[in-house]
Amino acid sequence: MADVWIRDDVGRVLGPIGVEVLRDLISAGRLSAIQSASRDGTTFVPVAEVPEVADLVAKDARRQDDRAEAERIGNVLHVLKSRAPHEVFELPATASLEQFKTAFFRLAKHYHPDRLPADAMPELRLAYDSLFHFLAQTMAQVERLATAPPAPTAANAPKGSTPSGGYKAAAPARSYGTEAFVGLKQQPDGGAELEVRVTPATVSMFTENDLVNLAKDGVFVPMTQGIPLGSVIELRFVFDERTISARGRVVFENFGGRRGKPGIGLKFVRLQDADRTFIADYVKRIQAEQSATRR
Repeated sequence: MADVWIRDDVGRVLGPIGVEVLRDLISAGRLSAIQSASRDGTTFVPVAEVPEVADLVAKDARRQDDRAEAERIGNVLHVLKSRAPHEVFELPATASLEQFKTAFFRLAKHYHPDRLPADAMPELRLAYDSLFHFLAQTMAQVERLATAPPAPTAANAPKGSTPSGGYKAAAPARSYGTEAFVGLKQQPDGGAELEVRVTPATVSMFTENDLVNLAKDGVFVPMTQGIPLGSVIELRFVFDERTISARGRVVFENFGGRRGKPGIGLKFVRLQDADRTFIADYVKRIQAEQSATRR
């Protein structure tokens, strides 16, 4: 591409310069306030009339906006971390669990990293991801408190406990469904590695849930207790014929007595096309075999 000349708001001229070099200088923050451009070094016109320069200026403006927004979200997160859960969700302390859920889904939808454009700055994507995970963890805390058994009283506290509050009931051990799993390993960042054995008996996990299934780029994984919403999970689906690696993000959970099988819904954020085709063919074949058996 031909060289260009640029002029800033005080009349300084730089050029001739290649567009690739100009892009690097703008990205590095070494050039700003570009007012006009020229293709011959003599006739300068508004930047908008030189598309290759206008595009660079527009992208730089968007990068600056992304950085500013990332800084704003970082400040918001810093403040929220010092607040009680009901203050995080702007609710009264007496709010019901359903009110908390409504407030959570409203905020989580707004700050979900997937709503950002693909070319968003990494700083902004990280800021959204951090705030989303904080909201998910806070909501998980609310649900744990709402569903926890009542604190023991003097009448029902175990022998040796202190009715004044020294006794604390042991937290229930985390457990997961047995028929579908080979193993689950928690990661320090809040995510997990999950290995799922897929057999004709468990293949329905790909299709039976209305919200998350293979047709909607996801999978429902049955388990008895949840992983925080927003967590990114490394997945290994173990079939007799092959093992498929994927990555999913927890987008919903079904616990606390709600209708349907308890478990978590994962949206795939990485799944190879060939593996997707294999899973679809496997599901179709098993369903056909099961249908033939019922006749």
